[in-house]
Amino acid sequence: MPASTTPTRVTDLFRNPVTKKDWSPSDGVYRLVFDRPMACFNSIKVSDALAEIPAEASTVVLHLTDRVTLIDHTSCDLLLQFASDFEKSGRGRVVIEGLDRMCGCSHERSSMKLAPWALDNRHHSKLSSIARFGLGMPSKARMAEEMAIAAAEPPFVHEELAEND
Repeated sequence: MPASTTPTRVTDLFRNPVTKKDWSPSDGVYRLVFDRPMACFNSIKVSDALAEIPAEASTVVLHLTDRVTLIDHTSCDLLLQFASDFEKSGRGRVVIEGLDRMCGCSHERSSMKLAPWALDNRHHSKLSSIARFGLGMPSKARMAEEMAIAAAEPPFVHEELAEND
């Protein structure tokens, strides 16, 4: 990786990961597009974007693009808790697109998630440095197993919603 791209990737952890907001009042769908890594450093921006969802929205789509290479535990928990609270309030449903393509670092549902490119040998050593901070690092075999499971599953829909359908 060229040295000039490294600072950009580090600074992405602090930048707003929400790059697009789309509101369709006619069908009640509000869509947020996430296009950067999601970490505790930028979770306030995510919380703000979630708080701005119109009260009239009956479906919220949280779309994680392929540029979301990491979702730490804090951010994953934030998304899952938002989905749970939104649905329990009776407002409607939440669909998280792209979460199913990411590899969890543990069996915990809200564990840190890494993008499939993390299996690339060029990046694995960089991701291993994350483990030094106590965030955990799955083995390549574990990540490959998670990817195979994710590829076989349908897109993530909050469990409570699936139970009500």
